[in-house]
Parts: sequence; structure tokens; C-alpha cells
Amino acid sequence: MKKNILFILILLLIFTVSGFAQTTTYKQNDVVENFIFRLKVCQLSSYGAKIVYYSYTGYPKILYVPIKFINEQVFIKVDQNVPYSFLHVTLINKKVFRIIVYLPNIMVPEYTTADLSEADRQNIQKTNEINIVF
Repeated sequence: MKKNILFILILLLIFTVSGFAQTTTYKQNDVVENFIFRLKVCQLSSYGAKIVYYSYTGYPKILYVPIKFINEQVFIKVDQNVPYSFLHVTLINKKVFRIIVYLPNIMVPEYTTADLSEADRQNIQKTNEINIVF
């Protein structure tokens, strides 16, 4: 019985520590902004990702993401509850903090793992910082 209680306490400690490790503390003067963009295509390869989204004016904009930013700042999530594929951008003090690409299914036409063109690979390699264009 003591082993079971000890095991449950250890699991509770692990979940608590991992939960608090993912939170972000903001300063009092930080400005947090959230934006939602409709996704046109998210193309993932071994070099990184090419994300094409629609800006607020309706024109497609391209976002190049090197592989080092995938799962650090850019996350791709599959959620059956979302009605369509979209891009959620969180900015802190006008700098990109996190980008989450939501897909209703991994088989949607907006998502592909096809290889990128040579020009796209060069643009990904030139990217040092992620910038969102409205």
C-alpha cells in the first residue's frame, strides 16, 4: 500500500513540475497580442517549414521557418474540434513568441510534407528570426 501511495505522489509531482515549467511569467509592462490567420498551406520538410497564410487584407503571405524553430516557437497541432486550418500567433512586445498551426486532420489539403523548392530552401536557410507580416 505504501508503494502505491509513493508512486502516486511521484506521478503527481512529475505532472505538477512539468505543468509549471511550461508557463510563462510576464512582466507588468509586457504587451501580449494574439492574432488568428487563415492558413493556405503548411509545407513541412527536413529543412524547416514554409507556411502560407492569408493576411488581414486577404493576400497570401509567406513565412519561412528553419527546423531549429520547429517545436520551440512553431508548433503544428492536429485537433478535430477546429472548423478549419488556421494559424494562431502570439506576440510579446511586437516579437513573435509562439506560432501554432491548427489542423482539423492531418490529411487536409492545407498540409503537406512534400519537399521544398531550391528557392524555398535558400530562404529558409537565410531566416534567423521569425517575423509576421500583416
